[in-house]
Amino acid sequence: MKNLTRMLCAVSAAIAMASPVAASDLKKLRKEDEFRSLVVGHKYYDDAGNWHIVNADGTLSGSYNKKKLVGAWNWQGRYYCRNIVLGQKKLPMDCQVVYASQTQTQYHRNKGKGDKSKLHTRR
Repeated sequence: MKNLTRMLCAVSAAIAMASPVAASDLKKLRKEDEFRSLVVGHKYYDDAGNWHIVNADGTLSGSYNKKKLVGAWNWQGRYYCRNIVLGQKKLPMDCQVVYASQTQTQYHRNKGKGDKSKLHTRR
């Protein structure tokens, strides 16, 4: 589990460095309706081919390192919180600060105190 967490952190950092985004292009999402309007229902991916979709019904789905990703999400206060299973491994719940634009999303793990990851979409 420790190795998987380290790997996910390393990949998140690599994605963040490989995807330059002007800070002014991203808006900090403070309410669920903002998150639903900008993020929900769109396929987000990174340069390595990993992807996920946050669904309106509170589920998520995707693929990460050729492993199936499934889970559930909800909005708690100012945070996007998610539980995921990657392959056969259940990862701990994480509540994240989210920044988004029409084409990119940045997740800041551990209520804004952890690693950041940036993903992009085509609309």
